[in-house]
Amino acid sequence: MFTFSSGDFREPDTVGLMRSRAWAIGVGIAAVRLGAGIALMGKPERFLRFEPQISGTSMPLLLRTVGVRDLAIGIGTLAAARSLSDPDLRRWLTSGLASDVLDVAVGVAGARTTGLRSISSALIAAPMVAAGVYALSELRRSQG
Repeated sequence: MFTFSSGDFREPDTVGLMRSRAWAIGVGIAAVRLGAGIALMGKPERFLRFEPQISGTSMPLLLRTVGVRDLAIGIGTLAAARSLSDPDLRRWLTSGLASDVLDVAVGVAGARTTGLRSISSALIAAPMVAAGVYALSELRRSQG
């Protein structure tokens, strides 16, 4: 496919388009992580309302640590995107993807003992896995 511009024919910049899609998704992933991190660190009790209420549990602390992890990965991903460095963005997206894949695996494995709560936990992380895989594949394809 060719486009007409200034009297000559040029191929469209498909590499730039793939790269920009990857970067946009990377920034979106970072934003979701930042939001989740802030929410989990700030009010973890809101996310525990469907869990059995056990006094003296450390679940709020556990959710805060998950929030800290997401916040750190989100900040790193956003900083990598702002640096305009493909290798840096790839590293941060890969780290986040590894974290999300493990979250899904743990959720599925926990289904034996906790049932649907574990499956719902896995389903929450699954879109982040898909977004991370897509962004990384677009970055790889734009490298050519």
